[in-house]
Amino acid sequence: MTETIRVCDCGEGTITYIYEMDDWNRTRSWEEFQCLHCKAEHQIIIDKRQRDHLKREALLKEAQKLATDCYLEKWLEHYKGHSSKRVWETLTGGKVYPALGTFYRHVRRRGLEVELKFWFSNELQESLKIIDVVDQEISKPLEDRNRIPELFRRSLISILEYPIKDRAERRFVEWRSFNIADIFAEAAA
Repeated sequence: MTETIRVCDCGEGTITYIYEMDDWNRTRSWEEFQCLHCKAEHQIIIDKRQRDHLKREALLKEAQKLATDCYLEKWLEHYKGHSSKRVWETLTGGKVYPALGTFYRHVRRRGLEVELKFWFSNELQESLKIIDVVDQEISKPLEDRNRIPELFRRSLISILEYPIKDRAERRFVEWRSFNIADIFAEAAA
């Protein structure tokens, strides 16, 4: 376990950063505030990030629904009669995940149509490019989504290796290494 104590942003207290690693290289880190003002400010940042995350997810779901309603049939028709290998080559260019063997396993388990639907939903912008679709109604929620900042997290290790340059940056960085559900659960509590 490593503990690092720093003076908080307002200078009236301290923040203790705690980092732990077990024998299986699982890690967790968290901070403990000894300043009520900075703790409240940190909670405001967590709440804002949660709202931003929920907005980003809602905009993505809106774009996925619009695209599915309008273009899923065209997407499936585009691959009708193609072999699984040809579909994989078109989707990945033979260079990115999933590898061919993994793709075959997914197709055997779920079927090619289900795999294509999954790919369409999860790789929406790339899928629309493949079938030559440019739709402003779908692009608008995706553009709006890209304007909302993504949840940004840095581990304690990166903070210790690369110190934060100024107080403004320090205020907007959250030091967590566990999953997002833990952050949201803590923010709601």
